Amino acid sequence: MGFRNFVANLHRQQDSDELSKAEGIKKNKIKFDGFAATATAGIPWAAWLSQKLKKPMVYVRSESKDHGRENLVEGKIEEGKTYIVVEDLISTGSSSMNTINAVRGKGGIAEYCIAIFTYELEKSKISFEH
Repeated sequence: MGFRNFVANLHRQQDSDELSKAEGIKKNKIKFDGFAATATAGIPWAAWLSQKLKKPMVYVRSESKDHGRENLVEGKIEEGKTYIVVEDLISTGSSSMNTINAVRGKGGIAEYCIAIFTYELEKSKISFEH
């Protein structure tokens, strides 16, 4: 399954109200069921978008915990539901792809990623192509 590379550089928006209304999501008519944040810096942004758009969120660690339930994902990913990945910064794309793969591994659909900032490095472009 391909990945539709929608990365919004939200820091460039002049009006913070645009972000609160999630204009990028609305403008692109993205249909989705929830947000999947990269831990840990993506969590507050996803929580904020989740609250504003009244959608659930989960977050994905870089690796499973080594204690307790040993969760990689906190929250419930529902099979067949679509999640927008929320990242604070994309350099290589590895943490975004980790989150995408975790969502897909639990039966969810992840085709979009929103970032607060991206360096637009070639390595990240290659990561998102796969």
